[in-house]
Amino acid sequence: MPKTANFEKLAKDYIEYSIWFVHYGAGIFEEYKRKVRKSVIELEQDGDSRQGLFEKASQTIEYQGHPKENSSDVVNEICGTGSEHAFKLIKIIIALSPNDDQLLGFIGAGLFEDWIKNAKYKNFKSEIESLIETNKKWALVVKNSWYNPESLESKIMRDK
Repeated sequence: MPKTANFEKLAKDYIEYSIWFVHYGAGIFEEYKRKVRKSVIELEQDGDSRQGLFEKASQTIEYQGHPKENSSDVVNEICGTGSEHAFKLIKIIIALSPNDDQLLGFIGAGLFEDWIKNAKYKNFKSEIESLIETNKKWALVVKNSWYNPESLESKIMRDK
């Protein structure tokens, strides 16, 4: 797990990748998946298992991702733990993120949601509630998470 000192660089890489993904990369990835599915249909005559067909097709279709795409895997792994360490990373990511509704929605529906599903929310409740009251970026992130604890969801609904 990266040290907190490395979190700022990791956060910047994640934000750069995420901005690219929400505004451009998702379309590229959908086109890649379409080509893979088409290739699987063409390969079905070979008698391989469906998973084997997807692996074979994936190796033959070029996918041009983002050079910092691996930062997403690292961030998601850390945030999936629900730890205080992960919460520190999320705070850095949100603080450094531009006011971009699509990006903040992506963060809320992705890494924040993964974190809060596994976090001991009561340990973070007052800080998160304060953040969503005072910071528009935090409010947007939290509103885009489907798995908020009931008390947080109630707060979001009251603040609409």
